[in-house]
Amino acid sequence: MNYASFKVKQVDQEQRTVTGMASVFGNKDLDGDIIEPEAFSEQFGGVGGVMQNVKTLWQHAWSDVIGKGTATLTPEGIEFTATLSKGIQKADEALVLAKDGIIDSFSIGFRMLKGTMDRERDAYLIQEAKLMEVSLVTFPANPLATISEVKSKSEAIEAERAMSGILRDAGYSKQMVKLALSGQLVKRHEAVDSQDQEITQKLKNLKSQFNIS
Repeated sequence: MNYASFKVKQVDQEQRTVTGMASVFGNKDLDGDIIEPEAFSEQFGGVGGVMQNVKTLWQHAWSDVIGKGTATLTPEGIEFTATLSKGIQKADEALVLAKDGIIDSFSIGFRMLKGTMDRERDAYLIQEAKLMEVSLVTFPANPLATISEVKSKSEAIEAERAMSGILRDAGYSKQMVKLALSGQLVKRHEAVDSQDQEITQKLKNLKSQFNIS
């Protein structure tokens, strides 16, 4: 659970828009992740780039699309204006809750393409990613905006949970688990503990089973 200082900047009930920062770069979130400023540069075409018709979800639920929005890449992060659709009950509820300040945070759903562990900062650096959606959420993960990687396939979620369980049982930290979820854990694990062949093989088998590259 996060105690966020970030607030949605503006809510216009007449226009049905909610505006704020969907992502803030360079700060460490409560999961130990840091999104680098260049992470979305290729997708947006650099600072100042704009993405239209970005899906807006309720609480990261793919079945609860409540509108669409415009995302703009800035040096500080991703600015976002969501337009909530008419005739959708959850969109109407979200608009009222945002206006009342009860729902006051955005969270981005993204697919990570490249990342690395930074031991000096004790954080996992997200170096390249693809924005998939922006959600209105109750409890964000990032102290300044909100970062939340969302998998769309149930198989991917199952694989992540299985890998996480193996590593946590073996005494590995959250950062090492992050490497598993990013698809880099097996390589990292072999480099750190080449003697533990049983755990390494279990991870390889899971990656093969769920077709994780």
